[in-house]
Amino acid sequence: MDNVVRLQSALHDLDASINYAVKANGNLAIMQVMAQCGLGFDVGSAGELHRVHCLQRHMGRRAPLVMTGPAKTTATIAAGLESGAQLVAESVSELQRIQQAAGALGITAAVGVRVNPDLEASTHPHLATAAGEGKFGMPLAEVRRLAATWSTWPALRLVGLHCHVGSALYRLDELDAALGLLVALAAELRAAGCALQWLDVGGGLPISYGEEPVPDVRAYGDMLRAHLGGTGLALHCQPGRYLVGDAGLLLSAVVEVKQAGRRRIVLCDAGMNDLLRPALYGARHRIAALSGSGELRSADVAGPVCESADFLARDVLLPENVGDLLAVLDAGAYGMSMASNYNGRPRPAEVMTWDGQAIVVRQRETLDDLLRGEALLPANGPESQDVPGSAAP
Repeated sequence: MDNVVRLQSALHDLDASINYAVKANGNLAIMQVMAQCGLGFDVGSAGELHRVHCLQRHMGRRAPLVMTGPAKTTATIAAGLESGAQLVAESVSELQRIQQAAGALGITAAVGVRVNPDLEASTHPHLATAAGEGKFGMPLAEVRRLAATWSTWPALRLVGLHCHVGSALYRLDELDAALGLLVALAAELRAAGCALQWLDVGGGLPISYGEEPVPDVRAYGDMLRAHLGGTGLALHCQPGRYLVGDAGLLLSAVVEVKQAGRRRIVLCDAGMNDLLRPALYGARHRIAALSGSGELRSADVAGPVCESADFLARDVLLPENVGDLLAVLDAGAYGMSMASNYNGRPRPAEVMTWDGQAIVVRQRETLDDLLRGEALLPANGPESQDVPGSAAP
């Protein structure tokens, strides 16, 4: 909650809507805390929207809701409109699908469009989302042409502009440049008659994974204030990593220690299926030994998955004893949300500490859970058969 309070304080005098990015960690208990702190939600799929619906039913109230992300199907768009979500379109063809869905519902949908400003970001290529040849958003020129012909979209009202440069941005000047373009474009569109109400700066606020100096969130607020002051435009933002990244860790036990040439390898029972970030884009996580004693020695920490990329960290100092407990730190964002059952591995439990108690907020998967929904081919006859020993679909 401390991270939420810091961000709210930094944006306190702005007309700001802070919407937690569910993709960072969609555990319902975490989402519940966010809602209790007054945050809304940013969803990118029907599954994430379903999580929000379940939480809202439990809490008995609605929270602000934004739907972003590319390739929204007509069914997903309709579900978003019916739930009252603010939709952000990524392309002209998506706007056509939104108009079709809005017309079928008999409503006029207030929408935003995502701008691709063709800016490079000093982050991993897999985390950069504003490059001109990427899949996200619309070029500036296309947005201008779209605004000039907005009267041809009778079921839509253009009320906002969205731009997300990328994740884990350690330089505020990159966000600053994107916001400058967005504010200038908003002025053009308003002069052309578009009744814009808000600008959405996406997410991107980083955390430190051990060595990187991170921007001061107060400086982030000052930058937004400098651009938005006097415009009359509200602010939308979708933090994820910043709010939960340093709040979670992955616990693992050492299974084996081996020598591989000049390298010492500590093999543990957690792997890339539990925390994909190191294998996916070379992310570095600090690892701490929670038990064990003896001389600290440099080692690479690897998991049990049958892939050469299955390393959680390289060149860390550990006592390297079988049975030791290890904590992979700063795993609260994009850990469980990107976890998988690869190599037939059940996903781990999630435990939250709350008010001095340890609460299991997601049960550990069982082997039978891995078979849920599958069916064997019929031996005789046309009927499919449930897999023996598995729960019914």
